[in-house]
Amino acid sequence: MKDELPPSLAKIADDYEDKLDQEAGRNKTGGNKKPGRSTLPSHKKTDQHQQKLRHYKAKLILYKQLQLNFSNESFKHPHQRQLSILNYAQWLQENVIRGQIDITKEMQKNVETKRFASKQGPGGQNINKLATAIRLTHLPTQLTVKYKKERSQVQNLSGAQKNLQEKLQQHLELWIECFPTSFSNTPAEITPQFIENFLTQKPLPPKIG
Repeated sequence: MKDELPPSLAKIADDYEDKLDQEAGRNKTGGNKKPGRSTLPSHKKTDQHQQKLRHYKAKLILYKQLQLNFSNESFKHPHQRQLSILNYAQWLQENVIRGQIDITKEMQKNVETKRFASKQGPGGQNINKLATAIRLTHLPTQLTVKYKKERSQVQNLSGAQKNLQEKLQQHLELWIECFPTSFSNTPAEITPQFIENFLTQKPLPPKIG
C-alpha cells in the first residue's frame, strides 16, 4: 500500500500524533520517570508502531464507509441490506486475490452509468443540451464519481473510468493494509458475516503505553 493516505486520513494521523505528544507531556510531570531520561515514547518512532497506526487509520476509514453504505436506514427491507452485503463480500473476495482493479471488468459487471447535462442556465434550463457529463456508481462499494470536464461524452466516460479505478484501488488497498496476511492467503474468510462483524466493532487507536 502507498505510504500516502487520503486527505481524510491526514487529520486522523495529526490528531493521533497530538495525543501521543500530550501523553508524553503528562509523563514528563508525572513523577514516575527517572530524572534526566527522555519521556517521549520510544515506540513512536518504530516501524511497528507506525504500522499499527496505519492499520488503525485504514480500519477507521473502512468502518465509516461501510457504516454509511450498509446502515439500516439505507434500505427499505432487511433482505436488501443482506443482499448488498453479500455482493460486497463477493466482490472483495474476488479482487483481493488479484490485488488490482480491472476497470473493464468492473464496467461490464458492477457499474451503473448515468449521463447528464453538465450546465444549467436561468430557470434550470440546460445550456448544454447534450448529456455529455458522466456519473458512475460502483454498485458493490457504492463509490461514485462524476466527470464533466470535456465536451465529448466519450472523453468524459474515459476520465470517469480512470477516477473510479483509482478510488476502487484505494478502497481495496485499505483492506489489504488492515489484513495483509489473512486476506492474501485465505480470501474465503471474507464472508457476509465477516463484514457484519467488522461493522459492529469500531476500531480503537493503538495503545500508547
